[in-house]
Amino acid sequence: MSIDACFNTVDRLKDEYLALLIDLCNIESNSYDKEGVDRVLAYLLKHANTHGYESVVEEFDHAGNVAALTYNQDDSLPLICLSAHMDTVHPKGLFGYPPVKEDAQYLYGPGVSDCKGGIALALLCMASLQEIGFKKASIRLILQSDEEVSSVLTDKKSLAFMCRQAAGAKAFFNLESSEKNHVTTQRYGILQLRFHVHGKASHACMKETGINAITEAAHKILSIEAIPTSDHLSYNVGTIEGGTAPNGVPAHCSFTVDVRVKTKNDIALARKELQEIADTIHVPGTHCTLETISERIPMEYSEKNAALFECFAKAVKQAFGEELVAVTCKGGADSAYTTAAGIPTIDSVSLAGFREHSADEKADKASFVYAAKRLIAGIYALCDCEDE
Repeated sequence: MSIDACFNTVDRLKDEYLALLIDLCNIESNSYDKEGVDRVLAYLLKHANTHGYESVVEEFDHAGNVAALTYNQDDSLPLICLSAHMDTVHPKGLFGYPPVKEDAQYLYGPGVSDCKGGIALALLCMASLQEIGFKKASIRLILQSDEEVSSVLTDKKSLAFMCRQAAGAKAFFNLESSEKNHVTTQRYGILQLRFHVHGKASHACMKETGINAITEAAHKILSIEAIPTSDHLSYNVGTIEGGTAPNGVPAHCSFTVDVRVKTKNDIALARKELQEIADTIHVPGTHCTLETISERIPMEYSEKNAALFECFAKAVKQAFGEELVAVTCKGGADSAYTTAAGIPTIDSVSLAGFREHSADEKADKASFVYAAKRLIAGIYALCDCEDE
């Protein structure tokens, strides 16, 4: 059960699991495509059955199903959780056919780094541990289906499933892609609100009889953009829709605001500021309503997360001589919810990825093996701590 034997197994299995990653990414699975996400899960359940992993599945009517796959299920042992999501932001067909391309250094395609790369990495680690007979912990991979849309499709039931499956875990590694030697221990939360501005329609040649909703929306957008960005709060107006024709006074205009928040308290402050802007009228006769599109809590500072990072960083330093750095990321992720549940969590410990959420998404193939060995070093270190 030596760690060197496990590393050697990673080297031997890497091509098999890079091929698995290509298979996963060639199954396109936008968050709203339940059939596509479920096809990914079916592939993974077949793989789990082949390896004898325990499987637990929860089904949803309007979103992809979720699952937990466990190697060495044993309630008397420490539980170490790995997690990644099966859905992507990419519309079907964006990458052509087949979706995945590769050259000597990179894989290109939907989800190669965000986050099917994390799934393949977890399975490579599990298979390598299984092959050498590792029995010091239960290793559980939790698979999410609507992470990219802040779990709104399952009304956050997928997050509840994840937290139940990770309850009592000694560690939770969220396998979003990595950057340099950075490990995420804190993340900002995300709040998305849509302003609906209502006026009165009329022909442009009789504009005095109309009430221009776009004009009112413009005032509100400028008010939002005038709010100074701080370490705790930032606002961005990202989309806008309004009017029906150039020669008509528009009766409606809507726009969406993306808010990044550092703490849960900042969510209430952001809502208050935006509600005040919605209620302030610049064009008489207009009115405005606010709609919540999604809300993702921040991954706030946690002593448990800090301790897990220190254990992981020490193991990586000893095994590879690399100095890891704990960072705060402005992008949201499911790791916020395990942190809030009191489960020691770190994030961004998968393979190196670039240009996620774009048609140029790519992953560094060489980093696949190194990331797997780093994760295994962390698992061994956690089990050694359990023995002490």
